[in-house]
Amino acid sequence: MVDNGENNDNSNLEDTRAALRDGLREEVRIELFELATLEAMGVLDEVDSARMRRSFLVATPRLQEEIRLLQEVVALDPSLRSSEQPPEELRLKTIVRVLQAVDEDLAKSAPIAVIRPATGRATAAAQQSSRSATHSVEELLRELAARSAQSVQPKELYWRAAAVALAAGLAVTLYFNWRIDNNAQILVRSLANQIISEDARKLAPGIAGFEFASATRMALTPTQPGQPVDACVYLSSDKTSVLLVGLRLDALDEQIHIRVSRADGIAGTAGAAEILDSLYVTEVAFAKSYDIKGGLRRGDRVEIVDKDGSVLFSTTAVV
Repeated sequence: MVDNGENNDNSNLEDTRAALRDGLREEVRIELFELATLEAMGVLDEVDSARMRRSFLVATPRLQEEIRLLQEVVALDPSLRSSEQPPEELRLKTIVRVLQAVDEDLAKSAPIAVIRPATGRATAAAQQSSRSATHSVEELLRELAARSAQSVQPKELYWRAAAVALAAGLAVTLYFNWRIDNNAQILVRSLANQIISEDARKLAPGIAGFEFASATRMALTPTQPGQPVDACVYLSSDKTSVLLVGLRLDALDEQIHIRVSRADGIAGTAGAAEILDSLYVTEVAFAKSYDIKGGLRRGDRVEIVDKDGSVLFSTTAVV
């Protein structure tokens, strides 16, 4: 009975150990699959990658085959592929670098010296091989330069075309702005000339026959500040006539009188009484000449007064 009990206990212990080994193997298998998946995706660090390689080497051939199939499936998964393509120049640079390495290895492995001179056939073959290798490298370099030029040229052409288009647009805009500004200036000058011509035609009768060359200009100063009127009086050389020139006299908007204030206190009017006693200016520009009986004497003034006799503008005293 004792022997049967010990046999049962030993059997149970072996079963437990077998189960533990199977469980550990399954855990190792799952961990290997996870590491293999991360390695195929390229996100495994150096420590885990070394552990993955060690575990893979001690795994069974069947498990190794399963890991290879899993990595192949992950590597071919379209969702994990990158849409970025390596540049064509990289392939050419790699080929050139490989050829250069081959030439370096051939140069290193060449014999240091020979016992007898090489035959003409061997020398020609060596030269032909060297020329062929050099020619292939030159062709690859030319192809690389051509591909680089082709890859850069379209971008340069696009930028050049864009720059030309922008420059043309700017030139057209500046031209039309200049035309608009020029037309505006021409219109303003035309309107100004029309206004001046119209005002000149209106002023012509008033200033006709007056000698400006020998006349003396006397400014009419307003007695109250803020008047928008600009007026002056031209006194003839013999002081027997005056010419009143005014701008915006119509702004007074009232009846005015033009008079001569004598230094002796005797006031009189200049020119014909029927005109100067009741003068209502309605034009922007005004000009009229007046003859003064007896002429202006020292100390006399020319004044513009309102209907109540208040002085609105006055010249300085005649000297």
